[in-house]
Amino acid sequence: MMQSMKTILEHTSLRALGAFVTDTSVPLEELLGEAVTREEQARRFADELHLAIRNGGARTEERAQGVLEAGRDAAWQAGFCAGMKAGARIVFSLMDESEVVC
Repeated sequence: MMQSMKTILEHTSLRALGAFVTDTSVPLEELLGEAVTREEQARRFADELHLAIRNGGARTEERAQGVLEAGRDAAWQAGFCAGMKAGARIVFSLMDESEVVC
């Protein structure tokens, strides 16, 4: 177990994450934004897409494409954050040698 723990810790670079979080040039407040539920995020996406289609005029396709790209980016970010959270829980569980908490 000790060899695998050593390997896990070597592959987990908290130093890189810490450097990012403490970097004052990164606008963390802007990146973090407000926390919203999946349902609220889906509702906002649907509203924005509806408005883009309804009010797009000659640029309907372009506006809808912009909303779709923003939605894709938001979904990727949400999945990335969920993965980070799961990874952190696994690392903590391994370090504590207890059950993985989900």
